[in-house]
Amino acid sequence: MMTSPIDSPFLNTEVHFLDSDAVGAQFKVLIGKSGMKEGVPPVVLFLTDADLAFGGTMNTLWGLQFAGWLPPMLVVGIGYPINDESESFPLRSRDLTPSVDDYVAQQSGWPSGGADRFHRFITEELKPWLGTNFDVDPDDNVYFGDSYGGLFGAHVLFSEPATFKRYGLGSSSFWYNHGAIFESEARYAQSNRDLTAKVFCSVGAYEGPEGDQLLLAWLPQDKRAEAEEAAARELADYGETDMVADQHRFVTALRSRNYPSLLIDSEILPGEFHMTAAPLNFSRAMRYLFDAPR
Repeated sequence: MMTSPIDSPFLNTEVHFLDSDAVGAQFKVLIGKSGMKEGVPPVVLFLTDADLAFGGTMNTLWGLQFAGWLPPMLVVGIGYPINDESESFPLRSRDLTPSVDDYVAQQSGWPSGGADRFHRFITEELKPWLGTNFDVDPDDNVYFGDSYGGLFGAHVLFSEPATFKRYGLGSSSFWYNHGAIFESEARYAQSNRDLTAKVFCSVGAYEGPEGDQLLLAWLPQDKRAEAEEAAARELADYGETDMVADQHRFVTALRSRNYPSLLIDSEILPGEFHMTAAPLNFSRAMRYLFDAPR
């Protein structure tokens, strides 16, 4: 089912609702036509968390394309038929996590571990639908995901890397399930001598213990003690998470494999926290993945 383009709050955008047999759920797919030029086939940009990120993505693309740095793009934003952003949290947990983290599942109550089913939705249902309904090659593409979306992209990179040509992984939750993604990386390396992809990783400089302490210090005094107690319990029960260190570990591991066809770069964004880094993650990723100034 498709709504009229006028029903979308964004220019040059269509809203579609696709039922997925692979996931057993319905997705709201936002199609954005960014910088289209007659006779120039667009690159397909697959974007997760579209309910939260689509508007900023379209605005950022407009600026980068106005500067002449990016090709035309068909943005395929994968979201959900929801009425409030909080409703997306259990759904993105279901779709973007490769495995079940017992501690996180217990604390949140959200479903998890459905990344392979979500991947089948993209490859077996969404890509064919795009090929039928739009004049594009769905395999000339780029993926961008932030947080759990970055984790999903890394999972695909080590399980079905040809799914996407370029990967933008922002503030990736490599800590999830006690760093199980690093085991996936090691398994891939044991069985493969090459990895054909262009990859960019970025993370906020304050997405680690230093930033966590700053966030606690900025809380009102009446809330700080309770938050500090909760942080101490999580540290004792789960261990320390440091997304900056995890990104360094991730990139270092991939570079050490010396894959002939892998292009990879990374960046730490000064002054940014997990909830502020996302727009910069996207901009920096697009500029590296398409050889634009940065």
